[in-house]
Amino acid sequence: MNCCSGSANTESHNDATISHTFVGREETIRRYGTLFALLLAIGIGAWLFYNRLYLPRHRYHVVTPHEGNLSREVFGVGRLEATQTYTLTAPEGGTLLQLNVRLGDRVRKGQLLGQTDPVDLPSKIEAAKLEVQKSDLLANAARQALDAQVAREALAHKEYLRTLDLRRHNASSQEQLDKTLADYNVSVAQTRAARLNLQTAQKSTAIARAELAGLMIHLKRTRLLSPADGVVIAQKATVGQSVLPNQAILQIVDPNDLRIVATIDERLSGDLKVGQKARITLRSKPEKILNGIVTRIDPQADPITLEKQVEITLAPLPARWSLHEEAQVWIRTGTLRHTILVPATALVYRRKEVGVWTIHEGKAHFHPVRLLGIQGDQAALSGIDDHTPVILPTPHTAPLAEGVRVVRRR
Repeated sequence: MNCCSGSANTESHNDATISHTFVGREETIRRYGTLFALLLAIGIGAWLFYNRLYLPRHRYHVVTPHEGNLSREVFGVGRLEATQTYTLTAPEGGTLLQLNVRLGDRVRKGQLLGQTDPVDLPSKIEAAKLEVQKSDLLANAARQALDAQVAREALAHKEYLRTLDLRRHNASSQEQLDKTLADYNVSVAQTRAARLNLQTAQKSTAIARAELAGLMIHLKRTRLLSPADGVVIAQKATVGQSVLPNQAILQIVDPNDLRIVATIDERLSGDLKVGQKARITLRSKPEKILNGIVTRIDPQADPITLEKQVEITLAPLPARWSLHEEAQVWIRTGTLRHTILVPATALVYRRKEVGVWTIHEGKAHFHPVRLLGIQGDQAALSGIDDHTPVILPTPHTAPLAEGVRVVRRR
């Protein structure tokens, strides 16, 4: 009896264990099923939110390209520079005694702009002038002495010839002939000495004049004279200041030498030519359009910035200008006729490609194109026809990506 009872208890225990195992599995299945249903509901909700709420708030303008003409222009940024700047210095140095001009003043070539202290140069120049006068007097005296000696030499030569003729006819003694010959030889020597004295006096006069000229050059170097017609753009020293030799004091530029030096991306510089017309705006007056002409194109591009320098002459120069002022230039390089035009805002740059976003089966598609030129808010393209709709991204819309669904704005 006890043995049978133990067997029955064992069977009952096993049945309870199996029943408990099935219940645990059912609870696990229900739990995972609930989690799966919850995730599915979240996914469906997110899909509905993105497609029914998010995307409709980010609608895009869609335009159709059209055929037309476009004036090709190359844009660049530059500055107003001077072809040549004249720097006035004091070669002798010294104390700056006066300045006769201020910044912005117009000056003429040769105009006295200022002067440094000549120290004792005036007294040295006065002494040199007196020395020149003294040398001139000595030279004149030597010239008169030479003239007198030449006359005496001629007289001695004549007397010698007369005595020689008398001696041939035995009308004079040999002693008289020898005396006249000796007198003539002495006269010749004296004439030679007088001529040397005149040359010495002339050399002394030349030396005195050279010394005076040197002192006058030194005095001239204390005077600051304008080297050209122009405008004073910088003042590097003030009155009373001690300046070193060759230290800059004033800077002058000729307004006729002013140029706009602009930098142009070398990818856009292929059509640039000397003589092309340009539109220019200065930073001080961005609303005023100035005219200019390309006068020089740098043959070498900067290896770092990959830009070329282009010089543009303003015609005419504005009445008020500032050196190194920033300028924007648009150089007209030609006209594109019968080309495809789209708004410039439609252009998209991806890596090294230029393209536009188009609509393919209701989704965004990046379409590579070739950019021919940009003028204002219009861009000329090739590689696309005038029937392909183009999307215009805006800052207030979601970023476009390949395959994004697009809703047209009506």
